[in-house]
Amino acid sequence: MANPDSIYLHSSQWDELLTSPDRLRLKPHGDELWLSEVTTGKLVKVGC
Repeated sequence: MANPDSIYLHSSQWDELLTSPDRLRLKPHGDELWLSEVTTGKLVKVGC
């Protein structure tokens, strides 16, 4: 089950990003830029 308090997009939603890459944006996090999913604002882990 997804943790609603997590800052990361749950792995069950990763496949959706392959068909909708326009849902990804760069977002500052700490001193780095991370990919984030636009509808949730959650960060996408490198393993994705």
